[in-house]
Amino acid sequence: MQNISTLLISALLMLGFFAPVATAQNDNAMELSFSSVSLTQDKGTSVLIIPMNGQMSTDINIDAYQPLLHKIQELNPDLIIFEMFCQDFRDDYYAKQQRGDRKEKNGYDPNSVKDLVRLFRIKLKDIPQIMWIQDSCGGSSVLTFGWPVIYMSDGAKLQGTHDLARNWTYLIGLDTYGKMYQAWTAHVKNVAEIGGRSHDFIMTFVDPERTVSGEYKGREVVWKRGLDGYLVFDGGPSVPNINAFDAEQFAISKATVQGLNDILLSEGIREYHLVGEDLTKSIEDYKISWRKSLYKAIDLWADSQQYATWATGEDTERYLRKQLKAVEQTLRLIKKWDAVSFRMTREYRISKDGVYGTLDLRTLIKQLEEKLRRLRDSEDSGRGRGGGGLAGSSGGRPR
Repeated sequence: MQNISTLLISALLMLGFFAPVATAQNDNAMELSFSSVSLTQDKGTSVLIIPMNGQMSTDINIDAYQPLLHKIQELNPDLIIFEMFCQDFRDDYYAKQQRGDRKEKNGYDPNSVKDLVRLFRIKLKDIPQIMWIQDSCGGSSVLTFGWPVIYMSDGAKLQGTHDLARNWTYLIGLDTYGKMYQAWTAHVKNVAEIGGRSHDFIMTFVDPERTVSGEYKGREVVWKRGLDGYLVFDGGPSVPNINAFDAEQFAISKATVQGLNDILLSEGIREYHLVGEDLTKSIEDYKISWRKSLYKAIDLWADSQQYATWATGEDTERYLRKQLKAVEQTLRLIKKWDAVSFRMTREYRISKDGVYGTLDLRTLIKQLEEKLRRLRDSEDSGRGRGGGGLAGSSGGRPR
């Protein structure tokens, strides 16, 4: 957990340093009932809620949201609220026990983070936006920093990731370390600039070795690398895991809320109506579709492996053809779905281009095609001499 100058923060709180900060849970807000915010059919502020829930880089992926861009532009809502719910485990107990489907843990794809931030924060920059965090873990946490206005639900967490660091830590001491480190973290600077956040601060969420400190400037905290500031932010041996209260005190979030009405009340919205509910269904349909494709790709890849073991003797050509077809179908699914590509790369070490030292399916297809060509040449040569087919076979067979 973060190391904080507790004495100083206590003194600041006693002096009422945070009193001017408008939160949805301060005394004034608590005096207002939820009836102060009215949901209508078509009056007041038009609010579009876009869910970001599930596994980061797969369920939360550019493929799920890119098709919605023009629809959102046509709707032109007064406010977009992104609802982030992305976690590895249900709670701290399950996290410590590592209980849960490890395949569903959040992976980290820098391109996914960068693409989503650019999609919403640049292409829809003229529409006011809010990020509402109900829980966030790994890449989704870095993604949230692309929004200047963040609210966190009471009990929510904002947790970093070790996954990205694994891509450069093994290079420590080598000449290529610095270049690789910069390449893998370049997107963090992009996110920080778009969200108006501290680059050094966000880096603590992807690099366990990074420590920052800060100082209050008005209601904001100015962070910089090192320990010179009186507010020290350090995840210890791990990456940060911030609760809603700390996030508010560090000026990461604007307020800690109980629900949507709290957010609207804090934003001064008393009357609103929802728009674009059909977009939520589109996102859910995407999640169903890519997962069906994933299961199909897994089955196809398993079949291809089995066919490879059966491709012997007189059955060689038959099962090589089956293997080739299965691999080609697997590759098509990987090319079509970034989410499928991500999971197959991570879990089966196969890819469409050999990235990260994985098996390049294009190369495998060429190898299988070459084997089949040699078999055909061998059979043709055998027929030309009046002989049979492959050694151990019963002669030429229809292909």
